Amino acid sequence: MAVISNHLTHDTLSVHSFLKPVLQHLKQLNPSLKNIKYFTDGSGAQYKNKKNFANLCAHNLDFNGLDAEWHFFASCHGKSACDGIGGTLKRLARLASLQRNVNSQITTPQHLFQWASDNVTGIKCFYVSSELVSLNEQSIEKRMNEAIAVKGTRSFHYFVPINSFQIKASQLSGPDSDFKVFDVLPVPNAEFDFDSCQVDDFVACIYESDGCWYVSRITNIDVVSKEFEVEFFSPNGHTGFVKGYKTTKDSSWIRNENMLLKVISLKKTTVRGRLFKLDKNEYDIIENKFSSRMADG
Repeated sequence: MAVISNHLTHDTLSVHSFLKPVLQHLKQLNPSLKNIKYFTDGSGAQYKNKKNFANLCAHNLDFNGLDAEWHFFASCHGKSACDGIGGTLKRLARLASLQRNVNSQITTPQHLFQWASDNVTGIKCFYVSSELVSLNEQSIEKRMNEAIAVKGTRSFHYFVPINSFQIKASQLSGPDSDFKVFDVLPVPNAEFDFDSCQVDDFVACIYESDGCWYVSRITNIDVVSKEFEVEFFSPNGHTGFVKGYKTTKDSSWIRNENMLLKVISLKKTTVRGRLFKLDKNEYDIIENKFSSRMADG
């Protein structure tokens, strides 16, 4: 695959924009795709910087539930198949342009994309305009401005998001590596945002009947009354963190003031998707909010 664009600034914002059509295409080819593993060189302008790490933490939200991790090749060892793909396109385009008359040369990114789509087999091309990059920049501008630098970035080669604001980094790739944890975005505001929630979002809420909090899935929203109909996971939030959460058909309407947090880290832990786990950091945020709510009466 290759991305062709008339956007001449190759930075983190461009990378984020270019990934959109590529990941959409991969998801179409394999709807069960759940995880992306990136391998790149260590370019500080494009990949190995605080903005890209902040985007990595938001990868699941930005790209329709796709988790991701990022691996960096050692210095001077970043050449891979992608270099051959780009070289092949440029070589074939140059040859084709030489064979054309003077009035039909391949002279613009749009011409290149159209020619490649029509004539090159084996390479899927996407076109991302500079206008689309600018629009995408506006949508993630706040995140980019708030990104926090990772101390000692150059010494790490493996980055995995923990939640929406933290990342773990290691010198070596692999699940058994010695990781260090870094904040790459400010700790999220603990206030619950009614307008940000949609049907099928996961939330943590207090069920007044027993006074416990539960992980739940939103099934309906009453905008006028500011209430949510939710299906509860079992058991309650305290017990389920250790044992895991299971879906149920038990439902109830919950008032907005009893909503604690929009949950983004809930993950399936079994192939059949019957058991879910909650990230420790997000669990701690929910527990702190719940404790404060109980203390306030």
